[in-house]
Amino acid sequence: MNKRNVFGFCALALGAVWVSGVMAAENGPPPGGGGNAGHMPSPAERAIQYRKAVYTLIGATFGPVGGVLQGKAPYDAKDISVRAERLAFLAGMATEAFPEISKDGDTKAKAEIWTDKAGFDKAMKALGDSSAGLAALVKTDHTNSEAFKTAAGKVGQACKGCHDDYRAK
Repeated sequence: MNKRNVFGFCALALGAVWVSGVMAAENGPPPGGGGNAGHMPSPAERAIQYRKAVYTLIGATFGPVGGVLQGKAPYDAKDISVRAERLAFLAGMATEAFPEISKDGDTKAKAEIWTDKAGFDKAMKALGDSSAGLAALVKTDHTNSEAFKTAAGKVGQACKGCHDDYRAK
């Protein structure tokens, strides 16, 4: 399976998780109980599942870019371009992954996400802006240039900064 198919499958799986949660919330449990011993995820659990899925995709998408930055992987312009576009898209999804109902449960999200809303919003904006900047750059610069390294490094710093301040270890 090539990388585009893997991403497509992951996006489809993410969508299926989201749609099943929405349908369950609207229609109640399936006839005969079904699922996990009759357990229907709460809205908070579904929101946390969504968040985890989005960040799993972000990590899987950015990981190989980080490998290029660390000199552990070759620069492939086509692959980097696809990954940069995906990161920009996923960053937008990440901003929607922290509804108030999802602050408690099986999550590493710190309370500061909701108590320091302005700081968290700034961190999320840094992720969105840096991802968009990388996507824009690789449309015209198809090399492992200093500009690429700087732009990709900003994405990595946005991730690290948010993890340092808003994610429990």
